[in-house]
Amino acid sequence: MTMKKNYLFVDGRYTLQAHKESGKNFKIKNIQDLFKINLGGKKVLGFDPAIFNLYTISKLKKNKNLILKSAPINLIDKIDKKKTKNNLRRAFFAERRWLSSDDARFKRLRILKILKLRKNQIFLITSSENINWLLNIRGSDSNFTPILNCFAILNKNEKLVHVFCNLKKISKGLKKTFVRYVRFHEEEIIYDFLKNNKKQVLFDKNFISLKLFEYIKKYSKKFKTIKDPIYFEKSKKTENEIESAKMTHQYDGTAVTKFIIWIKNQKIKNLDEITAQNKLENLRKKSNFYQGPSFSTISAFEKNGAIIHYNALNYKKTRFKNNSSYLVDSGGQYKSGTTDITRTICFGNVNRKRKEIYTRVLKGHIAVNKFNLKRNTLGSHVDNVARKYLKEIGLDYNHGTGHGVGHFLNVHENPPNISKSSKCKFFEGQIMSNEPGFYLKNNFGIRLENLMYVEKNNGKMQFKPLTLAPFDKDMIETKYLNKHEIRWINNYHHDVYDKLFYSMNKKERILLDKYCSPI
Repeated sequence: MTMKKNYLFVDGRYTLQAHKESGKNFKIKNIQDLFKINLGGKKVLGFDPAIFNLYTISKLKKNKNLILKSAPINLIDKIDKKKTKNNLRRAFFAERRWLSSDDARFKRLRILKILKLRKNQIFLITSSENINWLLNIRGSDSNFTPILNCFAILNKNEKLVHVFCNLKKISKGLKKTFVRYVRFHEEEIIYDFLKNNKKQVLFDKNFISLKLFEYIKKYSKKFKTIKDPIYFEKSKKTENEIESAKMTHQYDGTAVTKFIIWIKNQKIKNLDEITAQNKLENLRKKSNFYQGPSFSTISAFEKNGAIIHYNALNYKKTRFKNNSSYLVDSGGQYKSGTTDITRTICFGNVNRKRKEIYTRVLKGHIAVNKFNLKRNTLGSHVDNVARKYLKEIGLDYNHGTGHGVGHFLNVHENPPNISKSSKCKFFEGQIMSNEPGFYLKNNFGIRLENLMYVEKNNGKMQFKPLTLAPFDKDMIETKYLNKHEIRWINNYHHDVYDKLFYSMNKKERILLDKYCSPI
């Protein structure tokens, strides 16, 4: 905000949504413009050091048009009238049967081995999800991600992992279980701990807040920035976690497929975005393992589908009409894993051009799944084939093709990453999304998303789909498909039918057979 203008910086996925929700009050800019913006001579830019990480602030400092100044308090919090209730739900153990067999002690030794910590060094972990993975615990501090917010410190010559969090969220049972190798402290104690520390502090500059960094710099001249190795280790799911993920996608696929059958056979006048969204959520809730959504559901009819991160609850209820399409992007957190799926569904007839675009998006999706992975394959190489068939007719989409997915953790996890600029390589056990799309402003949106994992067979790696739900055959123009793509679709639908048949009632089985029959 300046005295004359308000600016809102967002990435490409949120541009249309930002214009729709905030365009009257803000000038909408791409987030990358912030690092080179000129507001008319040198301007002081105030920020909350507890929110911005060291990497972002270091990048902002390179803009000679800005003078950075940290604010002692969060000014938005000061004027926010809404009172947030304290969430004191306790942390809990993630069930071992759904995780790897590695306990926290083994994981700690593994990370220390990678870090090669010396006796005069400690490693500060500032990512809550990494600490939750390390200790095999989960919490309720996020709406969609089952994590306990915390910091942690690893020390080579001390068997304890020091964890700093709200102690009211740590039960006596959890403390007792961890008594030999985890010591829990109140969150604010971390500042005293660092102040009294005489060892070199290692941390990841991409994930440490400027506030914490400035404190370290003030009281310790000995610090070093490194990459947190937990991000990479966490991305490689174990064989047991992959098997749990497969089972999770059967639960989730059952709910989504029942939803597709339901919505395709409803009277169109009875449907709207919120009714559809609630129906899908209620179907997921029928699983005893379901814990809640993994992100805010995108239930978007026609032109709303062009808003990549649309939220139906923010707008007037949109009713469905015939000869149209509907995009639904949703996911679930289950005790046994995390899901994320997008399907685009049509009602009545849609024009040939839209069907062609849907088919080209599907071709890109298949090309990603069939990609010949090699040791030096990068995310950008895979991203390129996803866009190939859209680019043949001059089209593209303004988001990445795939993101990593956690195991009963963040639905967005990095690595791996599939995007235009991705330098990520792929490793056995990694789970990620495959989600090419296309969006025509004020008209429609198409996205087709499955989760997949990297399987290694006889030294060769390949992507294998996890998601189980039919694509809408009413949207497919077979003349744009080759025989290999047709075979992939038919094999995929056969797998969906095979694995979900016994989860359906008699009427649903008949329709499942129809939706999964060969094209």
